[in-house]
Amino acid sequence: MRIKVIDVEIEAVQKGKNTYHKAEILYDTNGNKQSFKVIDFASPAVYKTISKATKGDMFDVEITKNDAGFNQWVSCVPTDGSGGDTTSTVSNSSKSSTSTASTGSRTSTYETPEERATRQRLIVRQSSLTASLGILSPGSKGPLDVQVVKALAEELTDWVFEKADLFDEPNDIEE
Repeated sequence: MRIKVIDVEIEAVQKGKNTYHKAEILYDTNGNKQSFKVIDFASPAVYKTISKATKGDMFDVEITKNDAGFNQWVSCVPTDGSGGDTTSTVSNSSKSSTSTASTGSRTSTYETPEERATRQRLIVRQSSLTASLGILSPGSKGPLDVQVVKALAEELTDWVFEKADLFDEPNDIEE
């Protein structure tokens, strides 16, 4: 992602006996104004580069998701805006290995439709497992059979993802 710096605010934060620094960057990307915070201990190389930025500076920034699922700037490369290669590259050494969807020459951290569908299926499976436990638990006199619980959960999951048969739907047109 290419950004144009509008403002950079550096702040020293005291947390107990420790002090760290954060840079809050207000930037423009494709006509959208956004802000992002870079913390010196989380991304030392990116912090070092971006903390020296001034209004109008342009950077190519690579973004990934960290282990907690939040955006993280993993590299910040000064550029003149011409689209050519630059010689100085600054990278964060602790890159996260997150899958990214590529759209042309830009990298996006949004989920692909396949990743979204997989996540949705996992959510439904987890919900179905909880529902099957709720269905089978009342009146049970001992521990539940895991295979029975899993079979009911799978049946509920299949029902959720079942495509409706148009011939089974009631006819809303009067004859």
